[in-house]
Amino acid sequence: MRTVGSLFLPLLQEFVRNEKVAVIFLREFWPRIVGAPWAASAGPLRLRGRILEIGVPDSEWEGVLRRMTPALISKVNGFWNRSLVRGLDFRVLRPRPGDRTT
Repeated sequence: MRTVGSLFLPLLQEFVRNEKVAVIFLREFWPRIVGAPWAASAGPLRLRGRILEIGVPDSEWEGVLRRMTPALISKVNGFWNRSLVRGLDFRVLRPRPGDRTT
C-alpha cells in the first residue's frame, strides 16, 4: 500500500514545472524546507530560470544566506526530489511590514 505522500509527490512535481506555480508551493512549504527560524526571516519571492530569489530583511541576513547557498539549494531540491533550483539570488526588502524606523 502506498502512502498519501507518495501518491501526492509525483503530482506536486508535475505542478512545479511551471515556475509561478512552483514559487507558490515553495512559499507554502518554506518553513518545512529551511526550518521555522530561518523562514521567519527570509522567504521565496520568485523563481526564474531555476534561480530562486529570496527576500531578506537586511544585508546581514543576505550575507549569512549567501554563505549557505549550496546548503539551501540542496534543501530545496531534496525536498522536491528533483533539481528545481540551480542558484539563489537575494533581495533586501525595506522596510519590512511592521518594522518601525527610529
